[in-house]
Amino acid sequence: MRLKSRSALVLLAAGLVAAGVMPAAFATSSANAGTPTYKTYSFGKDGGEPSIAFDKKSGQTFYATGGTTVLKYRIDSKGRMGKVSTATPPFAPTTLDTIMVEDQKTGRLFVSYLALACSVMASSDDAGESWQQSEGCGPGSLLDHQSVGAGPLHAPLAGNNPLYDGAVYYCAQNSYNGACSVSLDGGRTFGPGVPVANTPANNPGDPFGGACSALHAHVRVGPDGTA
Repeated sequence: MRLKSRSALVLLAAGLVAAGVMPAAFATSSANAGTPTYKTYSFGKDGGEPSIAFDKKSGQTFYATGGTTVLKYRIDSKGRMGKVSTATPPFAPTTLDTIMVEDQKTGRLFVSYLALACSVMASSDDAGESWQQSEGCGPGSLLDHQSVGAGPLHAPLAGNNPLYDGAVYYCAQNSYNGACSVSLDGGRTFGPGVPVANTPANNPGDPFGGACSALHAHVRVGPDGTA
């Protein structure tokens, strides 16, 4: 339930960057060396709080925004956009916050639909052809501005988990506290929420945390497992 609505158009350039694609339309301009140029695409769908994710295995970029629909498309090396198709999980409730991310190491795609006290989450290992429902969040990570991150575990934990080669993080904030839960089974279930941004004890007498805001950014996981 964050505020501004943005056009889907600006995301497609980011999708190409995520894909590692640098077609002619995005190449450095000879008239202005060192300055990249961009091409705008449209598939007729706008919405607030958009997310993109790139699947290296299939070469497709996924787009999701407030609502339910997940779209996928491919852009070739000449900057031409292919057919846009849907890849929406079977259970996809209407929501103001739809968050999507792919674990670039394992190729597992996650989409999360905010449902206040928790979120409805599903994951896909085949580029959105099929989906498996998730627990969605961990106890105590609740209410708004949810975020999902996925990537490898940090040493010495890396490689020691037989259930999934990495970690999935779910974070949310409730005005005064930001908390994150961790999943070690590929996003199927999550542990309890742990405060990461403020707690009520930091500002006694102020249930909203005083000067300390709990509004966190989105989770990203580095190649070494740093979240």
